[in-house]
Amino acid sequence: MPTGALTPDARLRILSDLAAVVPGAKLNTYVAGSLVTRLNTYSDSALTTPNANPVVASAGGLFGPIYLTPGSAYQFQLTDTAGVVIWTQDNVGVDLYVSAAVTAAIAAALVPVVQTTTVTGAQNNFALTANCALLRVNNAALVTFSGFSAGYDGQRLTVESIGAGQVDFIPQSALSTVGNRFVNFATIGNTSHAPGSGRSVYVYDLTTARWVLIHHEQGAWIAPAYAAGDFTASSGTWTVDAGDVGHYRYRLSGRTLEISWYLNTTSVSATPTTLKIRLPGGFTGLVGPRAIGTLNVSDNGATFVQSNSEVPSGGTTIDLYKTPNAGGGGTFAVAVNTTYVSGSIRPEVQ
Repeated sequence: MPTGALTPDARLRILSDLAAVVPGAKLNTYVAGSLVTRLNTYSDSALTTPNANPVVASAGGLFGPIYLTPGSAYQFQLTDTAGVVIWTQDNVGVDLYVSAAVTAAIAAALVPVVQTTTVTGAQNNFALTANCALLRVNNAALVTFSGFSAGYDGQRLTVESIGAGQVDFIPQSALSTVGNRFVNFATIGNTSHAPGSGRSVYVYDLTTARWVLIHHEQGAWIAPAYAAGDFTASSGTWTVDAGDVGHYRYRLSGRTLEISWYLNTTSVSATPTTLKIRLPGGFTGLVGPRAIGTLNVSDNGATFVQSNSEVPSGGTTIDLYKTPNAGGGGTFAVAVNTTYVSGSIRPEVQ
């Protein structure tokens, strides 16, 4: 791609329609669209020495170097020595010239701006580098973003987790100003990256003034931090100690939340009909038909039996039932470190 002044031909020779040399031909140069306002050409690429206007060809029909002003459009008119018009050409130079500054700007735009951050904790209105295309999050501990500094319309931002900590994105959070907030697939609960393995793509939408999520890959399964209050019962208590959690983990894909658990040597009091596990990540079940999942139960050390689990419409817990009849009849026996439950479920979330 040319830069600097444009020359159509360093030593231009004009021929007639019969391919004869036109000695003393005159090349008149004007502003495009005009045969009145003249526009100079130059004899050097630095544009310091203007040519005569018209430029006069030698006896052999040969012109000296002709350089055009960058960014200008010309109209050329060629005549013979008597002033008889041979041809006229308008818009010479249009779409042919790219200045060095424009070339540099195009080149810069083609190179993605990469930003790396090591921030942790709550990050509100996080400052992106101008035109950032890739944000690498190299965090040592949990970082929670509620918004990025507003981008330009159509800006595409990939966020890549490369650190040892989890990365969370809060949807539509008032912790950040309106134009910096996220529209995630899941509208309640944080969209997350597992440590060192997740990736999301946001596009800035100027109409809604939001960063809109268009792709999310959580990476590995995420195991929520243990909290005794995540485990309750419809009556009495269900005691699940930290050491009782064989695993409890989840993966979010779009608005489908896949959850798997294995809890052993737990304790039950007051023969409840339902044991309850809080949905991870602050998610809430979709309003509509309840989600049904699998469940295997060893009640007070008894042989494992297949039962069922469900997330009620709009619910925030996984409800575990001892019998296949959801919500029906069976109760969990009083047990001290002898109740085991395992299963999985895939509810849609809001």
